[in-house]
Amino acid sequence: MPPTRDVDYSRTAHADTNRAEKARTLAHWCWHHAIPTGDVQGWDPPTRRRVARTTGVNPPNRLSPTWDLVASLLDQMDGWATRHPDDPRAQQRHADERPDWTHPKEGPPLP
Repeated sequence: MPPTRDVDYSRTAHADTNRAEKARTLAHWCWHHAIPTGDVQGWDPPTRRRVARTTGVNPPNRLSPTWDLVASLLDQMDGWATRHPDDPRAQQRHADERPDWTHPKEGPPLP
């Protein structure tokens, strides 16, 4: 049997692809709920896990660069929406639910 090599999964191309997919899903959800980058960056780990589970994403590790990607994507989406205010894709469809997520102690129960 050939010797096995220890591989740090977090540094593989597969991990990068999964991380980017998670970040896109999380960013789209946050953006449509009008949750700005600053709020996402300020969330504590339980809130991040709750949001990830709500979106159907396996919660990223709290030290994961996934949340940094989410913040970057939110900034890009905000910029695009500002430049294209009449485009239907620029509408934040669930902005009325924002208070449920920006005040986690008052929000919906954990799924």
